[in-house]
Amino acid sequence: MAERPKRIAMERHRELGERLFNLRSELVNLLCEVSLAEGKNAKATRRCRQLVDALDLTRSALEDAMFWAHPREADIHIYYPGHEPEGEK
Repeated sequence: MAERPKRIAMERHRELGERLFNLRSELVNLLCEVSLAEGKNAKATRRCRQLVDALDLTRSALEDAMFWAHPREADIHIYYPGHEPEGEK
């Protein structure tokens, strides 16, 4: 029988949530900069937008996994904290 995969610990979800939130903020800033410099339909702008979209899908999947593995501790604010990124306060 196959060994059950190890789940991400709740504390690690908290760390990942904060890091991904900060990464997304940086990517959105990059997207704005590239869009202004190259145009909103430029290849570089589209690639930056794809990065933001991929990161959003990753955050959503990790949030789903967190709620599945830790239903009593999970909180929507772990991956979507709704505050300023670290260092920009």
